[in-house]
Amino acid sequence: MFAEITQEDVIASIESSKKKAFSPSRQGIFYSIWYDGVKYPAKEIIDRYYELNNKINPNPGFNTDAAQDRLLELGFPVVQNNLSRESDFFSQKDLISFFKLIGRKKYDASNPTDHNIGKYLNRISWGKTQYWANLLRDERWDIEGRKQWNSQHKQLKQIYKEYTWFRIIPKNTKNRLVYFTVGIDRFWHKRLILKIDIQRENPFFNPERQKYFDTTRINLGIEHKMFEINDITNYDWKKIVGESLAFIEGNIEHYHRTVSEINNLKTIKAARICWNSYGWTEPSGRDGKSMSNSFESRTGFANDEWLFDLDSTLNGYCYARIEPVNKSRNKLKGSQIDLMLFTQKQGDGNMRWVGKISNVSVVNEEESKRVYQSQEGRLWQENRFDQLEKIDGVLSSEYFRMAEGDFYNIRFRPENVEVFEDNLLVADGLFKLQRYILYDFDSEGEMLAQKQEESFEPSNNGQPAVPPSPPKKIKKTFTAGTIEYDNTHKEIQNALIIYLTRNYPQAKITSENSREINNRKVDLVMKQDGRKIYFEVKSYPSLRASIRVALGQLIEYCFFCDSSRATELVIVSHIKTTGNVEKFMAHLRKTLRLNIHYHQFDLKAGELKDWVF
Repeated sequence: MFAEITQEDVIASIESSKKKAFSPSRQGIFYSIWYDGVKYPAKEIIDRYYELNNKINPNPGFNTDAAQDRLLELGFPVVQNNLSRESDFFSQKDLISFFKLIGRKKYDASNPTDHNIGKYLNRISWGKTQYWANLLRDERWDIEGRKQWNSQHKQLKQIYKEYTWFRIIPKNTKNRLVYFTVGIDRFWHKRLILKIDIQRENPFFNPERQKYFDTTRINLGIEHKMFEINDITNYDWKKIVGESLAFIEGNIEHYHRTVSEINNLKTIKAARICWNSYGWTEPSGRDGKSMSNSFESRTGFANDEWLFDLDSTLNGYCYARIEPVNKSRNKLKGSQIDLMLFTQKQGDGNMRWVGKISNVSVVNEEESKRVYQSQEGRLWQENRFDQLEKIDGVLSSEYFRMAEGDFYNIRFRPENVEVFEDNLLVADGLFKLQRYILYDFDSEGEMLAQKQEESFEPSNNGQPAVPPSPPKKIKKTFTAGTIEYDNTHKEIQNALIIYLTRNYPQAKITSENSREINNRKVDLVMKQDGRKIYFEVKSYPSLRASIRVALGQLIEYCFFCDSSRATELVIVSHIKTTGNVEKFMAHLRKTLRLNIHYHQFDLKAGELKDWVF
């Protein structure tokens, strides 16, 4: 009905009422059309159209509902006369108008009808939502949000938002990315809704955290409370506020637990670091460095040259700066991540895995300044500057140009560093860009399941292999796993003595015993009830490197040249064991009849893991 009437016709009818007012007898008793904050009777607008155009209304007996339906279809909101202010409670007409109008999707600022829709959504739909949220405000909750009824769109430029919402956040909550919200739900649900939700577009909520939150919310039954459109007439502000507070208060413990668990979920990220030939313990010069337009290409060094200088610690933490984290620092401040590290030598087409640092904390500018100004920090910086001074072609003067607050952006414990010894290539296509940015992954397995090893395949159809020609030049590559860290070694050894002495008071425990094995020093010897155990402590960032070195030493200590001095051999390091290490130890015990074991010493807990005497 009234299909011939256009938006322009409706606006002309409304404008004409300024010269010739609509008849008071024709004013809508219950509902009106809302235009620029003024209410107009729907039937009068239709009649005025026919009057202005000298036409006869083909449906003279039409009712108000038919007029409202056509005008709403054209983009003119319908309001309930006694509930048309921001402070008035929601009416069914409010919600019907909202869902109909946002269904138009595209917003054209040059169109007067769209312009009016924007005003209506801002003042009525978002205004009433804000009023609802403010009624919940008290000393326990903060209210956040702003009226924002439109958003950008690539093809349509601007569109209407499909919902309204304001956030309710418990005071003193550190993670303000998890909150309760009140608002009008998306148009296909057609209801008011109160729910617990997250800021999904924030980088903190990677796919793993989003999945965890959604699953937890459903399992706990705290997903939402709905106020259906057909039930709105049974509510007023007092009733909906009461039920809203009951929902929030009834789920506040679930909220805090969920926030805590989400905060403790670590994200897995991959980061490129500079090429270094010395295992990232000191700068190695320009060789292999990137030639792209970057800090390292200009200066000949990068700030992550000392990433694995694990002897330089402050309160048990190593502090470092890597460029990929710095680019996302503001978004990641205070969060904890696992970093998978890869590198690429200039001129080599392959990217290679370096290692992993677990439980990395992203530090803010204030903490960086404290570390920089500390006695330990000043000593590191002086030593590192001296190292740069000794390398030809490096602009050492650039080292101290960085602001103190930017000098360090991560911290981690030395025992959480693992360097991959295998010469592992990054799978083709895993990183589409080779830039110094952070790459998100759902799990470590997503990356490491795709790692590739360089290998040599027979190519002579079963014939004896022909030795390759000797290379003209031998180049040294990085071997971070072969560098042991003295401070960590001593820390493990001292803590192990305390642990064994406390738990086995009857045992005789000696350290660095040279007389025991003909001037060969074993780290720890434990004797009790006829058993003699040799402990060899290693602190390489590579577990396999620790086992390789310790294994040879223990065999020499125990058996050289024709003795059997110990009943049991134990390799100890700070790195967690793996399934392959367990299989290797079992294989040695079975095939060589060698009573040897590997155990991790947990420095934080102060205990030897899985140790049974």
